[in-house]
Amino acid sequence: MDDNTKSSISFVQSIYKPKVAGFLLAFLAISTSFYGTVSSKIVWGLLFFWIFIWPHLAYQWARHSKKPTKTEVRNLYIDAFIIGLWVPLMSFNFIPSLSILSMHLLSMITILGFRKSMLGLLTEFLGIAVATAFVDFNVNLDSQMYQILACIPVLVIYPLFVGFSTYKLSLAVSEKQRELVNLSRTDGLTGLNNRRYWENRLDKCFKLNQREFSETCIIFIDVDHFKKVNDQYGHIVGDEVLQKIASILLESARDTDICCRYGGEEFCILAPRTDQQDAKILAERIRRQIANTQLHSEQPITGSISIGIAEISKEMHSYSDWLTVADNALYQAKLNGRNQVVVAINE
Repeated sequence: MDDNTKSSISFVQSIYKPKVAGFLLAFLAISTSFYGTVSSKIVWGLLFFWIFIWPHLAYQWARHSKKPTKTEVRNLYIDAFIIGLWVPLMSFNFIPSLSILSMHLLSMITILGFRKSMLGLLTEFLGIAVATAFVDFNVNLDSQMYQILACIPVLVIYPLFVGFSTYKLSLAVSEKQRELVNLSRTDGLTGLNNRRYWENRLDKCFKLNQREFSETCIIFIDVDHFKKVNDQYGHIVGDEVLQKIASILLESARDTDICCRYGGEEFCILAPRTDQQDAKILAERIRRQIANTQLHSEQPITGSISIGIAEISKEMHSYSDWLTVADNALYQAKLNGRNQVVVAINE
């Protein structure tokens, strides 16, 4: 079963319980209208079938269909037509008729949106027209008190039920949206921010500093001789080493710092409102911590990192210039023998 089919079945399941509840409430409105005026066993039998059997048959039909969503939408329009048929049979009793018509229209608006629900309204009117043409009835718009009381659950309880269900659905959708946002900005291996999101934040920070200058640094980090770890122990062990280094970065960084996995074994930290001296203190703390930590839970792997630091300056024209300065400082740290911090000097 593919994801689209699972999603469609989930859609059908989410409609099922509210539909059953709505039909039971509609039964109160329709049966009280029939009471004392409709004696046909056929009509009563059709009502019982539609209320107590049809929703479950429709659910199974949609659930086992090749296109569950399309089938369930078709069922909604069938329901709209049948609801229209009941109105003349109820002698156009005003309150019960309005109750069941508005109840189903509310359901369709909630599920399909306003535009498609208008087709449902037309389908209800079509049902009314068909029943009017073929059924003998007496028009009686007046509603008795017991009929009005029977419609109160339809007019009050059902909208509350639909509103609560919609609220729960909106919470679920919001949670899914948050998850998607997190996935779009998170590196899957380390849990740090990914390069795309980090560079976006870097660009915004750079532009903000063009208007309101403040000391801000980039800390560019590269794991020394990481290829040897992969070659000797394999990529699975290497991935755990990167995860351990990422966790050390997060533990060492401040709440305002923005950490990312830039690519491969490279990491970056954007340190707002931080001058070169403070950035170097932070970088040295991270360097010492990694140098003194076993980087794998089972294998006796230790390692080191090289770090380049660049403070923003007014001479830079873009965040790329800033990043290039940090990268050059990192390159110098590696040339100097690795496992050290080099701070770029602004000209």
